[in-house]
Amino acid sequence: MRYFYLFIMTAASIFASCNSRQYDEIDIDKALNGNQTADGTALFRNIEVIELDDTVEMHLGPLPCIETITTSDIVIRNNNDIYHLSRKGKYLNSVGKHGNGHAEYGQILSVSCDTINKRVYVSTLSSEIYVYTFDGDFVCNYKLKVTGNEKVKSTCFSQKNGLMVELRQYNGIEYNVLIAASNSDGDIINRELIYSDNLNFPVSRESTSEMYCHGDGVKVKLEYSGILFCVGDDSHAPVELTYSNRITDRRLVEDASLKNKLMNEYVQVLDIRESDKYLYFVLYSDRIMRCAVYDKQSQRFVFSQGNLNPKLGEGIIFQGISKKFWPTWTGGNLSASIILPEYGDEGDSDDEHNSYKRASIIIAYE
Repeated sequence: MRYFYLFIMTAASIFASCNSRQYDEIDIDKALNGNQTADGTALFRNIEVIELDDTVEMHLGPLPCIETITTSDIVIRNNNDIYHLSRKGKYLNSVGKHGNGHAEYGQILSVSCDTINKRVYVSTLSSEIYVYTFDGDFVCNYKLKVTGNEKVKSTCFSQKNGLMVELRQYNGIEYNVLIAASNSDGDIINRELIYSDNLNFPVSRESTSEMYCHGDGVKVKLEYSGILFCVGDDSHAPVELTYSNRITDRRLVEDASLKNKLMNEYVQVLDIRESDKYLYFVLYSDRIMRCAVYDKQSQRFVFSQGNLNPKLGEGIIFQGISKKFWPTWTGGNLSASIILPEYGDEGDSDDEHNSYKRASIIIAYE
C-alpha cells in the first residue's frame, strides 16, 4: 500500500514544513489530450536564439542540458563533459574532466551551479562532490558522509541553504526519501523525511527524481509518485500531479523485466522546471514525448505538443525561427531556455543521424 506523509525531523531544522495535506492539484491528463497551442511564441514576450561556437565541443549529443544561464555566463553539460560559454555562445573552457586522476570526477550523478560565487558542483555516483570555478579551476572535493543504509540520488545547489541532497534510506521492507543540506566537510545536516513507501523487493530500481531550486528552497518530484514536494520555502505548498495512467504497482518499478511495460503504458514526468508564472513539463505517454506548460495563475495548461523527435523534423514550433526545438527546460533567473543540437541531413530513422553540427540555445522570456 502506497502512502504519503510529511514529517519534520527536528525543530532546529532550517527548513520550513510543507505539512499541508490539502494539496493543490494539477490534472496532467489535460496536457495529454491533443495539441493545445501551435506556436510557442504565444507564451512569451520575447524569444532569443544564441548560436553556439562551431567547435568540436559544441557538436553536442542528443540530450545536452543547460545547468545555468546568467547575464554573462552559460554552463552546459553534455554526458560527462561540462562546458563554460560566454553569454553570446562563445566556447570559453571545459569545467573539470571525467577520469580517475587528481581533480577529475567520476560518473556524474548531477551538476548544479552557485551563480553568485561562480562555482560548479559536480556530484558523482560514488557520493563525492567536486567543486570548480566557472573558469574550470579545481577548488576542492569531498565525500558526502551518508549513513550505511543511505544512498545519494541527486543534489541541487540553493543560494540560501547551500548544497541540498536527496537521500534514499533502504532497510529491506521500506524505503524513505529525505532532503538534507550538506556542508563543505561533507556532513549531512537537517535531514527532512518527505516520503515513505513499502518495498517488496530487496533492491529498488526507482530512478533519480527531478529536483530543482525555486524561491528560497528546492522542489522535488519523485519519479513515480504524484506529489511535487517543496522543502525550505514555506510560501509554496506541495502540489499533487494527478493522471489516470499513474504507476499503481511497484513491481513495475522493481522488476527489470517489466521495464517496457512501464515505458510504454504509463505516464512519466521526465522533466519539470518552474518560473514565477509557469510550470514546464516534459511528459512521456503512449510512446509519445510531449512538452506542456502550465499557467499557475489561471491553473490550466496553455501549451501542449506531442510526438516530439527533432531528428525526424518534429519539435516545438517558434514563429519566425526556422528550427524546431527539443523540450529540455531549465528555469532559474531567466524564464525558460532550451538547447538544440543540430543534426545531419533529414532521414527516416535515428540511425541516419550519426553526426552532430553545432548547437543553438533558445531563451524564452516571460
